[in-house]
Amino acid sequence: MPLNPDELVEGQWQLFNFDAATHTATYVMVDGDQYHVKTERDVDGVLEVNKQCRSANDPGWKGDVHLVAAVPDHLFYDSAVGEAAAVHDHKFVLNWLNDGDNHAFRLKEGVL
Repeated sequence: MPLNPDELVEGQWQLFNFDAATHTATYVMVDGDQYHVKTERDVDGVLEVNKQCRSANDPGWKGDVHLVAAVPDHLFYDSAVGEAAAVHDHKFVLNWLNDGDNHAFRLKEGVL
């Protein structure tokens, strides 16, 4: 879809593109002679599945292998946790997953 600057209202975000497959919306805003672009991704589906998994998973840690988190790719790779994982900084990744602000990405309760 070609961008028509005449249809843009200064200071207001306008939907430029929506990808239904990835639930990604791209918006554009005019600010004087500059264009600003922002991208939003709906991760509600991932967070709901994570919540269901937390409820269904055994709270214990018996056994050797546990799937403990599901983080959307774009969030993981565009953040400090992705950078830490790339350099094998396991302490940072564990602290990030244990942080209450990131609880929605956990598939299992408890402390890692």
